[in-house]
Amino acid sequence: MPLFIDIHVVEDKAFSEIALQEGHHKDIAVQHRFGVKHVKYFLNLPEKKVFCLMEAPQ
Repeated sequence: MPLFIDIHVVEDKAFSEIALQEGHHKDIAVQHRFGVKHVKYFLNLPEKKVFCLMEAPQ
């Protein structure tokens, strides 16, 4: 399957690495419904940016 990257800019001032991990676990719990496999995420906390690498059908 092709790889895709989702880029998120978080505007919530309370955003943290723990919040990101919780969101990632929620994504993994439902990924099978959408034919997606979350491979890895990358965090730039000072910039509040999250990059999610996924495999998904085109």
